[in-house]
Amino acid sequence: MKKIFKIFIISLGYFTTIPVPYLKWEDKLNKYIPLFIPLIGIIIGTIFFGLIKFMEIAPISSLLQSSIIVVFFIFITGGLHLDGFMDTCDAHFSRREIPKKLIIMKDSNVGAFAVVFLLVLFLIKLTVINEVVLNNDLVYIVILIPIISRIYESLLLLNTRKAKDSSLQAMYGSLSKKYQLVYVLYIIVTIIIGSLLNELLFVLTLHTIAILYLLYYKRFAIKQFGGITGDVVGAYVEIVEVILWTGVLLYGILYWG
Repeated sequence: MKKIFKIFIISLGYFTTIPVPYLKWEDKLNKYIPLFIPLIGIIIGTIFFGLIKFMEIAPISSLLQSSIIVVFFIFITGGLHLDGFMDTCDAHFSRREIPKKLIIMKDSNVGAFAVVFLLVLFLIKLTVINEVVLNNDLVYIVILIPIISRIYESLLLLNTRKAKDSSLQAMYGSLSKKYQLVYVLYIIVTIIIGSLLNELLFVLTLHTIAILYLLYYKRFAIKQFGGITGDVVGAYVEIVEVILWTGVLLYGILYWG
């Protein structure tokens, strides 16, 4: 139990900006971190729920609410996934050979492609979230987005070839497949929440969307980079969350009018 708590605290400190006590790390525990990533998503989703409840009683416009939501996800993660998204865009759109792409990805300088696609990402995210916020019937279901995205982020991390010289293999590559059964429990949690919100079918649809994009993204990562890196995984989270937000919006248009 002490080991589990230690891994959880370290994971929480790494993947969020939530203050945690300092704990001395042991490298042998690295491989268990992916098992806790969806739990981090549950915590983020819970805080997000509180933010939604607060904004319900605050006299602010839907655009301001949407802006707060966008900033919230940047703040709560410390921009971790955004950094990966930007580095991945710079590398991918350089259209160079794989070794050169990996070098570009590690470069701390921000390139033009990163800036352009960051603006595109923000524009799409803000627009879609604003439309979802305008439909109050759908707003609670979005608390599942950070959970679902992190379930499949973890599965991507554990089940995809690692790029050459990536530290991910050394950190997470030795985890036994049997431990991945824990993700079934995380999926059940989202299904229970969906049932409580009377949106079970839609939650299953969100999982299907995330799985389909995961399958595509695995092939994309291997083809473009020879496998995944931390940045490539971060980019997956940013993109799949926008896709899931868009799924919520389309559901609202189709079923709520």
